[in-house]
Amino acid sequence: MGNSRLYNKLAIAKVELVKDNVVVEVVEDVLVKEYVVSVSVNGLEIRRYIISEDMVKEFVVGNLYSMGLIRNLGEIVEITINENKVNVKVDSEVLKRITAFTTTPSCGDQVVPEEEKTLKVNVKVKVYAKEVIEAIKQVFEKSWIFKITGGVHTASLYSITESKTLVTVEDLGRHSAVDKVIGWGLLRNIDFSQIAIATSGRVFSDMVIKAVRAGIPLIISKSAPSYEAVLKAREHGITLVGFARGNRFNVYSEPYRIAELEKIELR
Repeated sequence: MGNSRLYNKLAIAKVELVKDNVVVEVVEDVLVKEYVVSVSVNGLEIRRYIISEDMVKEFVVGNLYSMGLIRNLGEIVEITINENKVNVKVDSEVLKRITAFTTTPSCGDQVVPEEEKTLKVNVKVKVYAKEVIEAIKQVFEKSWIFKITGGVHTASLYSITESKTLVTVEDLGRHSAVDKVIGWGLLRNIDFSQIAIATSGRVFSDMVIKAVRAGIPLIISKSAPSYEAVLKAREHGITLVGFARGNRFNVYSEPYRIAELEKIELR
């Protein structure tokens, strides 16, 4: 990442270091900056988001897609970005779907229409344990803003067939980081069936649904999943890996995609 892009996301603030209830030092701390994006569809604002200030187009595309509000890139007629305002032009049928959506009272979005509840990711790809470890390792090697501030989440797309990371994104939120990498992949016609998402954040059920909609068979996180995320992963055929740290990790669902575990069943 270039220095100009990096520093546009950061700000300096004076802070007081306190020890044993006494201010021992006043220092300058580096903090991440919020960027408010207004997203409109056919001129009607549907929501405002707080994200990091880059890859706005990728975020909007990935967010609409991973929420099930668009089914493919062809449903978007045009995207215009004017500073922090984004307008997405769609046809009337897609507009009805988008304006009818609801969200959960959480930092993530989850819209699961009836027709999507039976979706299953049946891809038979195999990944070796060393690749799982390498994927999460590469996430943190490229987490420049996190190393400076500790204030962002990181997500990446890892190519199972090429054994390499295709893109890494840091963002204020773990959901928006994932939306950005999914949008990046959509705009480049990436075959998601051969991709793993690697993330620094906890995995909740809404994150699993994002992977299901994209057809991504594997989620790798250095953090914990929720119980509901594990249930969703098992229901929809997603291999969910958590606590990927150092040379170990936990597999919560569909272990057959990990080559060393292909004959193990989880119940």
